[in-house]
Amino acid sequence: MASEIDYKSLLGSYQQKSFDLLNQVIALEARVSSNNQLIDGLNKRVQDLVVELENYKAIVTEMKIAEMERLEEQKLLEVEEEGQSMQFGLVSMPPKKKTKKQNSTENTELDASDEEKQSEEQF
Repeated sequence: MASEIDYKSLLGSYQQKSFDLLNQVIALEARVSSNNQLIDGLNKRVQDLVVELENYKAIVTEMKIAEMERLEEQKLLEVEEEGQSMQFGLVSMPPKKKTKKQNSTENTELDASDEEKQSEEQF
């Protein structure tokens, strides 16, 4: 049967293990608490960055709208300037394209004039 010494030894081992396990639990709870605080801080930082990003998006949107409005105004001014220059300026027509018949007639006339020059040179 178990003696009193055996019980004291068992009780001492039990107390030591209980103390070790309690210390481990306390240390782990402290780590969890520290990590939760870090997570909360990072979540707040993320929320702040999201708000900042939304502000930047609004600014960029406003800038794009202003740029588009500026471009539209510039186009309107260009159209107005073109309209004014068309009213007061002379417009030249592009040269008409010649038909094959006209081209052949001109070539024949040039050949005839060349022949006349040559005959005059001979006399």
